[in-house]
Amino acid sequence: MTDRYAVLGDPISASLSPAIHMAWIRDARLDATYTAMRVEAGRLVDLLSAFRDEGGRGANVTLPLKEEAWALSTNLSDTARAIGAVNTLRLDSNKVIHGDNTDAVGFASDFQDQAGEPDRDSKLVMIGAGGAARAVVYALGKSGYRLAICNRTLSRAKALERIYSATTPEQTARVTSHPIEDLPALLEWADIVINATSLGHSGQSLPWPSGRDRFVYDLSYGTAASAFLAPAQTAGWRTADGLGMLVGQAAASFDIWFGIKPDVRRGFEAAEAILKDRNQ
Repeated sequence: MTDRYAVLGDPISASLSPAIHMAWIRDARLDATYTAMRVEAGRLVDLLSAFRDEGGRGANVTLPLKEEAWALSTNLSDTARAIGAVNTLRLDSNKVIHGDNTDAVGFASDFQDQAGEPDRDSKLVMIGAGGAARAVVYALGKSGYRLAICNRTLSRAKALERIYSATTPEQTARVTSHPIEDLPALLEWADIVINATSLGHSGQSLPWPSGRDRFVYDLSYGTAASAFLAPAQTAGWRTADGLGMLVGQAAASFDIWFGIKPDVRRGFEAAEAILKDRNQ
């Protein structure tokens, strides 16, 4: 039986993950497939059972399933346990579910490249507190940046603050949580802004102050990122979308499943080809 892999989430039809992983599967001549499957919140446990019976060996999970996947995992990596969210599942034949989080490493490598290796005293603002944001905060805590987390639900921001502080105890004084009403002042204060919300998916952005060549990183990619980042560019901010994070986390997942480190450039090419087709 051909081994099956998939990305699970809702919505999922626009995912680039199948194109990325199938390029690597073909290059490695593996007897495997990778598809996108729509799975609503609360339905993951049923889906995984049926998926495994049909040859499922691993999956990526995205919104809104990352915390649900964490709760369902039989074994958690140290990174996934610390973050409290899972984006990579490995399914054993004995029904053990291994949960990992490759978002953190995918973000960390791309952020350093795109932001120009900011120094430790750079002032970062992150907007949003969902599953992907948890991995970002974990990666930022490892680097020790000064971080302000801004979210509509303050309790969720404070939960991320605890993840940041737990990376090393001395980091506690370098992270703060803020209600969304503080965002205008935080945008003035920041050297770097990280968007972990879905604003761009509905064509929305922010009232950006003058960028003065400061930097914005959006975890989204494609049209959603373009919608969010275009007003920032107009205001003078440098910008980058999350395509590099997507490919980076995909490469780490591929290594977990197959023990193969894939060609990251090849993954970019596969993703960019899909985006180009969509924009024509």
